[in-house]
Amino acid sequence: KFPSFPGPSTANYISFKPDFPALTGLTVCAWRLDNIVSNVDRYWFSYAVGGGNDANEIILGFTKGGRYSLHLKTTRVEAEEVPIEKNQWVHVCTTWDSESGVAVISVNGEAAKTQGDFKKGESLRAGGILVIGQEQDSLGGGFNARQAYVGK
Repeated sequence: KFPSFPGPSTANYISFKPDFPALTGLTVCAWRLDNIVSNVDRYWFSYAVGGGNDANEIILGFTKGGRYSLHLKTTRVEAEEVPIEKNQWVHVCTTWDSESGVAVISVNGEAAKTQGDFKKGESLRAGGILVIGQEQDSLGGGFNARQAYVGK
């Protein structure tokens, strides 16, 4: 069974505090079923440490233009436009490696974007809160219904 996020709301999310060390690489994959095709940016995964404008270490989502996106700290990588279709299962994987500086966004097993020299040599802070279904504007909260993920 999949978590369901039935409509744009600040109340629909999953939150927990993982015991992540400082990260120098990551891979996040998910099967997604979008219930709406949105004209605003929507986020389905965020990991934040601390507060303020630099709270988010990782944000995964898609833009109103139909581009899947990876944000590390305050820098974003976007895939070229990939059709986001309502009620169609999509497999999305995002990978980043600090040592090489390579980030890849894959959609349905195909690389939609490969970015070199992305946050090379950097690490993401430990001790944060991971939220699925929302983007955090403050640690563990500050949600905006217009940015909420809608789907499964």
